[in-house]
Amino acid sequence: MIYDIAIIGYGITGMLSLAILQQQQYNMCIIDPYFDGGNLMRLYGDVLSNTPLSKTINGLKRIDPNYILPEKYQIYDIDKITPLSVIAQIIKDFTNNYKKQVDIYETKVISLKYNNIWDIQTYEDIIQSKMIIMCQGAEAKRLKCGIPSIPLEVALNKNILAKYVKSNDKVIVFGTAHSGTLILENLQLLGIQTTGVYKKKNPFYFDKDGEYDGIKADAERIANSILNNEYDKIKLVNITRVDDIIKATNKADWIIYAIGFETNQTIRCDFDLSKYDKTSGKILNTEKVYGFGIAYPSLAPDSIHVDIGVYSFIEHIQKQLEDIKNLLIR
Repeated sequence: MIYDIAIIGYGITGMLSLAILQQQQYNMCIIDPYFDGGNLMRLYGDVLSNTPLSKTINGLKRIDPNYILPEKYQIYDIDKITPLSVIAQIIKDFTNNYKKQVDIYETKVISLKYNNIWDIQTYEDIIQSKMIIMCQGAEAKRLKCGIPSIPLEVALNKNILAKYVKSNDKVIVFGTAHSGTLILENLQLLGIQTTGVYKKKNPFYFDKDGEYDGIKADAERIANSILNNEYDKIKLVNITRVDDIIKATNKADWIIYAIGFETNQTIRCDFDLSKYDKTSGKILNTEKVYGFGIAYPSLAPDSIHVDIGVYSFIEHIQKQLEDIKNLLIR
């Protein structure tokens, strides 16, 4: 069998891609080794979202205008932020019926090869498809440094982080956006002397000030406490202050990177999976391959930032439907 579309990865964006594309009645399959909700569920489930639950609900209503949040989730205030695991589970429930209508391959993709049709090599077999939608997720970015690093998912969980650090340790954190700010508070609460390194002019940019993708909710509260010198274990340093950063790294026992994500490139192919058009989602130098989700965020309306979040993922995928249709009938 040759599928119209094969979705690789069944995390948040794989689920959303399935729901949106299945409405077009394509012959589809999904390939994922776990089908457990991806890294958002597996690694970051306890982290609070940076947007209220209502934004996720509004995104799902773009797919199904009649969507109503199931009763079991109505214990959550839709105007407030929720753990990422709740959002993942809501989307998983939403897409369950769509999933039943397509073929499922619970395996890992090894390589991709194109010869008029895509050959998707897995551990078990070769799956053929006219088009591929890459939703394989991303890994936290890291820099090359000789200091032992604490994984992002560990740093975001205070209880697990406590098993890594000792009271007399010194930690340096690169990045002070949403995740970095949450990590700074975790380290403060554990009594760890910490240096937070920021890249822009100011250490924190706030949503309330109209900053695109600015921090809000818990992150805003933490940032204000740091700026008001209420957190005595936290010192902030701009990345241009090279001498201060060298001193901090020389004394640091651990380093934590909260500087964004990069495409997971464990699949073998003759093109770079990380190179894509931020407007369309098309993977460059390929035939009929799109990438969506955290590994392939779309360009924001200001043409500077990229959009990451359930609503923006849905909006971006829906904008590509006409192009996907035209490519498939060629």
